[in-house]
Amino acid sequence: MYEPNFTDNKRLVVFGSNIEDVLRKYEVKKLELVDLIFILVLQGDHFYYMCFHMRTDQVELIDNSGVEAEFDAKYGELPQTLVIK
Repeated sequence: MYEPNFTDNKRLVVFGSNIEDVLRKYEVKKLELVDLIFILVLQGDHFYYMCFHMRTDQVELIDNSGVEAEFDAKYGELPQTLVIK
């Protein structure tokens, strides 16, 4: 996993590189051809997916956690940070 002093900028570079590798592997030439992007998120010991609907600009969280909590308490600011407008 990331070192504790890994900056957000370094994480963004690694993330971008990983996305580029996946697009290259599946020979995707334009993001306009992609309908959905699923991003696995690990936050502490909590896993969930963020699903980006590329055609509608909607974002959904897919989480099987049974923990009852308010959205902000459960996910913090991370989902808003990942959504680029």
